[in-house]
Amino acid sequence: MEGCAVQSLSATEPFEKVLELPDIEVIVFELVESDRLVRWCELLRDLPSRPALLVVTGDCQLQVRAFQAGADDCICESIDASLMIERVLMNARRWRSVRALRSTKRVMRTPAGTLAVVLRPLVALDGVPLDLPRVQIRLLRMLMEASQPVPVGELASGVWQGELVAVHTVHTQVALLRSRLESLGIRVEHIRRAGYVLSLLQRKEA
Repeated sequence: MEGCAVQSLSATEPFEKVLELPDIEVIVFELVESDRLVRWCELLRDLPSRPALLVVTGDCQLQVRAFQAGADDCICESIDASLMIERVLMNARRWRSVRALRSTKRVMRTPAGTLAVVLRPLVALDGVPLDLPRVQIRLLRMLMEASQPVPVGELASGVWQGELVAVHTVHTQVALLRSRLESLGIRVEHIRRAGYVLSLLQRKEA
C-alpha cells in the first residue's frame, strides 16, 4: 500500500513483538486460530493507545466473537483486494482521528474511565455515550474543551445558542450536571467572578 509500511508476523511468532513496533495504526488478523484471535483482541483492546483491529474471516460466529472481544472491523476473505486496502486505510484514518482527539483537551481521565468528546455533541465514557439531557451534554462539552473557567454568560450563549436564558437556569443545569458527574469522580467547580471549571475529585485517604 502506497504511503504505508507493512510488516507481517507468522502465527508461530510471539505476539508480544507487535507491541514493540512503533506507531502501529492497524493490525490485520488473517488465518489466525479462533481462540487465539479472540485472546489477542482482548489483550489489545485495553491498551491506552491501541491500534485499530481488523479481522479477516468469513465465519459469522467468529466475527461476532471478534467484535465482542474488541475488534473494530471484520471483512470476508473473498473481498476484493482493492476494497480490502480501502478498509485498512479507513481504519488507519479512524485511528489517527482517535489519537488526535486524545491529544486535545477534550479528553479527561477519571476514576471511572476516559471521558471524551467523540462526535459533537456526544460525550462518551470509555466509548459509551453518556445518558444525559442535551443541555447538560452541551454544558459538559464546553467545560471539557475550555482551558480556563467558562463564564456563565458564555455558557448561556454557547449551550442555548443565542436564546434568552436566565442566569438562574444556567446555574440550575450546572448543578444537575454536577450531581451526575460526581459519581465519575469529576467536580464542577464555580470560581467567583470567573465561571465554571472541571476538576477531578480528590480521593479521601483511608
